[in-house]
Amino acid sequence: MELFFAVILCAFGLVIAKQIYLNSLNKKFIEKHKNCKYIHAHDGSGMAVDVDNRKVALFYKKNEVYYNYEDIREWSYNIESAGRIYGGGVAAAQANTANSIAAIKNSGFFVKVRDIDNPLWRISFPHRKNKMKAQL
Repeated sequence: MELFFAVILCAFGLVIAKQIYLNSLNKKFIEKHKNCKYIHAHDGSGMAVDVDNRKVALFYKKNEVYYNYEDIREWSYNIESAGRIYGGGVAAAQANTANSIAAIKNSGFFVKVRDIDNPLWRISFPHRKNKMKAQL
């Protein structure tokens, strides 16, 4: 029983440490690009638009790349929500969790660029449910 609680405590600690790390990356990116007209960073990804120099900075974790406006091929957004499975106990709960995680990963602002190494960037935004909780 003690081993179970130790494992749970370690897992919880790792989740908290990851969130602290991602928040620090977000703050560094925002601080670095505070002079840009448009800027957004969330969950270790973000973008900043420098209108005067016609450049866009995109970042994901430690990877940050600058693109000229001409290098942006396409942009789009997707908001996906997960279906729910009712009944079934633990199996249904696991399926619901997996569906929710997949929906969050498939949601965001997507930018296709002229770049062989990084042709598609995903900028995450707070999930609507989490955003509403934060506003309460």
